[in-house]
Amino acid sequence: MEGERLIRNRRKIVAAVANERKLLELAAEFDGFNKYLEAAALKRYFSLTADFGCYDFLYAVGREVSPDDEWRKEMEARRKGGK
Repeated sequence: MEGERLIRNRRKIVAAVANERKLLELAAEFDGFNKYLEAAALKRYFSLTADFGCYDFLYAVGREVSPDDEWRKEMEARRKGGK
């Protein structure tokens, strides 16, 4: 439990397990998780997933995303009632 890389927060552990189950369900429903991402609502289905977590995930799995600085400006504009 003293390792820096371990997750000690129970809510994060529970969310990670629930998220994995949901990922497997969606992959089965859409014949692959990548196909699901084409019409994804990541924050709706996954626990403890904030805007940047979704962005980072989509980037990590090779999806086309806006450059980081542009994306942050878009998110800020949405929060302020813009776009």
